[in-house]
Amino acid sequence: MSETVLVSEVIFATRERLYEAWLDSKEHSSFTSETARIEPVVGGRHSSFSGYATGQNLALEPHRRIIQSWRTTEFPEGAPDSRLEVTFEDTLGGTLITVLHTGIPAGQSDRYREGWLKYYFAPMKSYFGKESEPAAAPELEPAALAPAPARKIANGQPQTKVKAKPKAKPKVKAKVKAKPKAVKAKPKAKAKAKSKPKAKAKAKPKAKAKPKAKAKAKKKGKRR
Repeated sequence: MSETVLVSEVIFATRERLYEAWLDSKEHSSFTSETARIEPVVGGRHSSFSGYATGQNLALEPHRRIIQSWRTTEFPEGAPDSRLEVTFEDTLGGTLITVLHTGIPAGQSDRYREGWLKYYFAPMKSYFGKESEPAAAPELEPAALAPAPARKIANGQPQTKVKAKPKAKPKVKAKVKAKPKAVKAKPKAKAKAKSKPKAKAKAKPKAKAKPKAKAKAKKKGKRR
């Protein structure tokens, strides 16, 4: 009775990149660290891990799916080939790669499940993860932390220009405050002007003393 293994993992690479690498002898050898020989056409032969696993390409759906016959040197004599289906789906953070391995001889599924996780997905995450690192990042860090701009700031060139603008603003405010003082002084001048009519009002009663003198003269004439 055959057994089945289903495993999946998110790899930080595009599905196009992963599909092409899986079918490329040099790339497959690089991310598994073992010799692989692959004919990337339907009907083409494939082998990996220095001939430990072999088979034939049954169907190829570019950048989507790979179907292969697959067997290892550990398969019992006369056991039919197993069937391997590898799919690539876009997902957040990269590509969801899924391996559906069916037709495994009884009692061998656990070792192949561990093999896909340990000898494929783990090294693939490391291999393709390095490619996803931004190449410009190492160049931007020294530029952002370069000592040259820091020295210019320490010399005071940019600081003096920026600080000169806020200093000019208080001068303008001082002129505005001086205007209310001049306006308040005007009412005082008006108050002085109002005091003059009061002096004239006191002088008028003095002028009325003349009629009194005439009255005295008239009285003297009558007496005479």
